[in-house]
Amino acid sequence: MWNDKLEKETLLHQLREIKTKGMNQIIIHPRFGLETEYLSEGWFEAISWVLKEAEKQEMGIWIYDELNWPSGYAAGKVIKKNPEFQAMNLVMNNGSFEKRKSNWKPAYFDGYYIDVLNPKAVRAFIEEVYEQYWQRFNKYFGKTILGFFTDEPGIYNNFSGVDPGSIPWTEQLPSFFQKLNGYPLEEKLGLIWEENGHPTIETRIDFWKTISFLYQESYFKQLQSWCHQHGVLFIGHVLGEESLVETAKTQGDFFSAMEFLDFAGYDLLNSLTPKAIIAAKLAQSASKYFDLYGVCAETFGIFGWDLTKEQMRKVAKWQVEMGLDVLIPHALYYSLRGSRYDDCPPSLMADKYWEDFEKFVSFTRDLTSKKKGETPKPKIAIYYPIESIWGYLNPNNCSKAEFIDLVFRTASFTVYNTEFHFDYIDRNVVTKKGISYKYLILPETEILPVEVLEAISNFISNGGQVIVFGNPPKLATKEEEQSSFSRIYNNISDNFKCLPLPKNLNRISFSAKSTQEAKAFLNIHLPPIWLARAVRIAKLLGYRKTFSLKLETGMEEELKNIIY
Repeated sequence: MWNDKLEKETLLHQLREIKTKGMNQIIIHPRFGLETEYLSEGWFEAISWVLKEAEKQEMGIWIYDELNWPSGYAAGKVIKKNPEFQAMNLVMNNGSFEKRKSNWKPAYFDGYYIDVLNPKAVRAFIEEVYEQYWQRFNKYFGKTILGFFTDEPGIYNNFSGVDPGSIPWTEQLPSFFQKLNGYPLEEKLGLIWEENGHPTIETRIDFWKTISFLYQESYFKQLQSWCHQHGVLFIGHVLGEESLVETAKTQGDFFSAMEFLDFAGYDLLNSLTPKAIIAAKLAQSASKYFDLYGVCAETFGIFGWDLTKEQMRKVAKWQVEMGLDVLIPHALYYSLRGSRYDDCPPSLMADKYWEDFEKFVSFTRDLTSKKKGETPKPKIAIYYPIESIWGYLNPNNCSKAEFIDLVFRTASFTVYNTEFHFDYIDRNVVTKKGISYKYLILPETEILPVEVLEAISNFISNGGQVIVFGNPPKLATKEEEQSSFSRIYNNISDNFKCLPLPKNLNRISFSAKSTQEAKAFLNIHLPPIWLARAVRIAKLLGYRKTFSLKLETGMEEELKNIIY
């Protein structure tokens, strides 16, 4: 984390120190507290010092593509030059529609975020950041510079209390929508806010499918193409992969975002809790189905200064067991001066960690080398019910989508607690590759493409078993396909093993809705530094973070009885 006035001797000393601890690659991350102006000539001079030394040390350098996070706005340069590239949304008032500029703001920044659905805006981001490195350091590309890291880009609409009741918008959305779906969006746009049965559900699904595809094409595919054309890789992760609702609002669809990363990524922040199960398994599943280089994870940020070496080993061991290939330690801070001390601690270069950090590096590397070729093939697949989330994602009321999200977590935790290996699969995996498992779990999957239901029918005919958590499928994504859907369902529904949900289901939620809303408000209105200080004060008052993956759902024995 480069977070102060950058001095040559300090940078080179730290790089050599990192090398002595057994790490051969680093990610350079411009961070809160940086006094050398980001993307200035002074910044690039500091990059040149490190590149020259890294070449001597035979180390690899990755470029984090933003100041702080999320990636995409080039520390405000994109919108300063092109105000029209600010993110947009659409609201409906009394039957009429109003386009608005987004109020979402990146961390530590008083300006606004870009329209990631607009390929021109993303191209401007490339020119402000990626091209600047290429113009100055192209001789290092593919040799010392190995690639770029993008962090938590997103749509950020109607999310964490910002711009409530709205949907994401961009000027090219109507034409892109018609091309993809065959009808004008304007004809059915109002249905997204209404509850009008199947027409509403179909319109919402078409809308979010279009948003996902447009976002994928505009951001991830464009950035990866640039990287590959310039001989480097493209890695990173998205926000909120543990929550289906947050994923839909910020990414559209997790899998469509992961397809154009060279490593599937996730972050493990704050503590080791059950939600990490979902993030790790999603990344592992994406890596498998898109045939990526593997799984990387940004790990230990905000674990706090009381993180112990024993906990670090526990976390690393668990992550490798869950499919991790590359652990990215969050973080090695250039400086801890002043308020930098509270920026997502700990710094793993602090003496208590750094004095024998090479032991942790060796421990983790040994784990990853031993796991190769040993991962058993799962017998269980859990369907990723994004169509059901999209279909019930009312901009003014997400309660039904949040319930589906809750059942998805319940299914995930139940399978994990029974110690069965599992993968997540989505509609693309099912229709393109089939269901190569013994058991398929459908978590409150009320809405399915008819071709997925056909694949499930074939799966059952070949001896596969379907286990339903909550309600079984009942609606096709297309209203015109409902009769075919119902016919297929009636032919196979007797083969479904339906498990009733526990009465105390709400305790499986990551936190109560009121707590989530409070956290969202604080995240928007308080800088991360103050949040870290608040946590420190809470600890002094007796609060302690949980550090456990155990969250019984009450459905473990029923699942074991079916599978055994």
